[in-house]
Amino acid sequence: WERLETFRDALGGRQKIRALLRGQNLFGYQPKSDDLVMAFIKQAVESGVGVMRIFDALNDWRNIQVPLLASKAYGATAEVCLSYTVSPVHTVEHFVDFAEMLQNEGADQIAIKDMAGLLYPSDAIELFRGLKKNISVPLVLHSHATTGVALLNAILALQAGIDNIDTCITPFAGGCSLPAVEVLMVFAEEMGLDHGLDRNLVLEAQ
Repeated sequence: WERLETFRDALGGRQKIRALLRGQNLFGYQPKSDDLVMAFIKQAVESGVGVMRIFDALNDWRNIQVPLLASKAYGATAEVCLSYTVSPVHTVEHFVDFAEMLQNEGADQIAIKDMAGLLYPSDAIELFRGLKKNISVPLVLHSHATTGVALLNAILALQAGIDNIDTCITPFAGGCSLPAVEVLMVFAEEMGLDHGLDRNLVLEAQ
């Protein structure tokens, strides 16, 4: 926990720190008992996590429920994911219904977690439209560039009014990572959107 606390202190608090939690599995690959999940999240929040991003690869509510409740109880922003995939079952309606359930259960934010880069632009348009129509909490897009469409998805997300988009600085962007923030800044500016970023600081970070 000392490393996390060092980052928290350097950043002036935990508001800028997000952790990715594999639901009931915490940061591992096997489910943990409820009491351990709650104790771990309590300490993580105390040591510096401001936003807890919670997901289950199968969108299994049982594996999300306790981490969601614990994150909120101990003062973190609970950002819950819908893990995107493609199958006859996983329609836009299916994901919108799942997102509505997460919102009703108390999710503070909902992330579209496209970890395999399977969200194609034509489907992204419909998904963004359905979510914006039915979800009132902030929406986040997390789309990996593995299949080459994440940048276009991010631009479509800007157009659709998705609240936040996960990016990387150019040296770490693309491939199996995320779209480049420098490119998206230009698109946002051309679209008349205020991205709120300092161009000089972003370039310095490279």
